[in-house]
Amino acid sequence: VESHRAEVKAVEAHCAQEQQVASKHRRAWAAAASEIGELKPLMLDLESAVDTRAVEEAKQTVRKLREDAAASRAALHRAEATRSQLHHAAAAAAKHRAQLTSRRTSCRAQLRATLVTTNAGAESAREEHGGGA
Repeated sequence: VESHRAEVKAVEAHCAQEQQVASKHRRAWAAAASEIGELKPLMLDLESAVDTRAVEEAKQTVRKLREDAAASRAALHRAEATRSQLHHAAAAAAKHRAQLTSRRTSCRAQLRATLVTTNAGAESAREEHGGGA
């Protein structure tokens, strides 16, 4: 039971860490999306300008920000999937711990019943032995 308790605590700690990672990725994705939104009008203005080099640089920046946002979204999905798996593992560990507790209670009850039966049998044998002498 103690090992399962430790396992559940470890899973909970890992869940908390994964939530922090997911939160970090959400913030990064939001920042990238905001930058994309800010750069889009600038890119449109630059497209009408003569300086095609500036336009290409702006387009590359937007592409890079989109790639970063996609990578952040993918990392967020992975973190959320991991958190979900850890949540299921913690639930399974808790269920297993409950089963072990139930089995322990059942075994104790069986042991008590066996001891009562054994004591009664020993008492009966003593009475028979004492009565026969």
